[in-house]
Amino acid sequence: MVLSHDVIYPTIDTRVYKEARSIVSHDYKVTIVCRTSDPNQLKSQKYEGINIVRVLCKHPSLDINRFIRIFHNFNNVRKLSRKIVELQPDIIHCHDLNALLEGALAARKLNVPLIYDCHEDWPLLEYAKNNNSMLLFLLTSIYENILLLRVSYKIMANPGQRRLLTPENSILLLNCPFMDFMQEANAEQIRDKYNLHNKIVIIYHGIVGELKGMLEIIGSAEELTKRYNNLRFLIVGNGYEPYLKVVKKKKLEKFFIFTGRVQYSEIPSFLKASDIDFAVLRPTKQYVLTTPTKIFEGMLAGVPILGNAEFPGLVNIVEKYQTGILVKCDMDEIIYALDKLILDKKLRKKMGKTGKLLIKRKYTWEKQAEKLIKLYEKICSNSNIT
Repeated sequence: MVLSHDVIYPTIDTRVYKEARSIVSHDYKVTIVCRTSDPNQLKSQKYEGINIVRVLCKHPSLDINRFIRIFHNFNNVRKLSRKIVELQPDIIHCHDLNALLEGALAARKLNVPLIYDCHEDWPLLEYAKNNNSMLLFLLTSIYENILLLRVSYKIMANPGQRRLLTPENSILLLNCPFMDFMQEANAEQIRDKYNLHNKIVIIYHGIVGELKGMLEIIGSAEELTKRYNNLRFLIVGNGYEPYLKVVKKKKLEKFFIFTGRVQYSEIPSFLKASDIDFAVLRPTKQYVLTTPTKIFEGMLAGVPILGNAEFPGLVNIVEKYQTGILVKCDMDEIIYALDKLILDKKLRKKMGKTGKLLIKRKYTWEKQAEKLIKLYEKICSNSNIT
């Protein structure tokens, strides 16, 4: 496997980890070759049966000339490609477009199958990150299409990535939680630590940002806390500092808890200590086609979801099975839906129970991993790999 960042530091890349762990459990030998900018990190280590090999790649400052940065990046690609060739793999599995070039170069030299595991819609991602730049959208699309000529098999993370779908050599692999994800959850510990007893807790977990709905959370809190003194908004994730200032300015500190980054293993405890899972994102082109991982985690915890009506993936799960309420990313709609869930404890429990049963029946990682293993078996059979 090839990855453009460290797989376990500073936090674990859960999707890559889950795929690697599942493959290892079926007697494949897995090595993750990843970049690191930290010279103090181990060059190699074993993590739960997965070999991790780090290649030190320096990243120049963004203030440096763009052409110098491009040169450095191609030098890093060359270093990773050489390391992959040195390891002599039977299959090369690249996670995302920013790791595909080094994998493609190595696969060509070794003449082995190449998997493109696309977690994001990269042309749309570049479009959104660069002020809706159509030029970067087109350039990224061209770059991806050129590399796709070398790709043998594709894995997609979201149903919206239909442009990559070819039935004979691609699969959809949703980033669902393991069946035992909630096994070690300790809700009481979280309630005690943050004084959440007798409170209605609305959780947001993930990277904190404007596109992730933080201003909508604060805006709804400003209105709802006038009616309910027992509300607490639990914000679990990194990048909260600018929003803490907004909360203080609006005198809402009493109602907000910002935890910062936590270990992935702690997320179940936070979810089990909550009553409503807030998952309303800004409906940008980048996000609309996605199915956020957090909704699967929230449903497995038995927590009703408040999500986007603009997202087809959520409509096909949350709305279809009634595991929460979907709204447009509109303040009035969000406040109305939250008000409904706050007032109706029976509805929250019913939706939470439905979601939990649905995940166990249909959307666990174990169910997704079956598709991954079948793909690997097909690759080995077609390539005479034993």
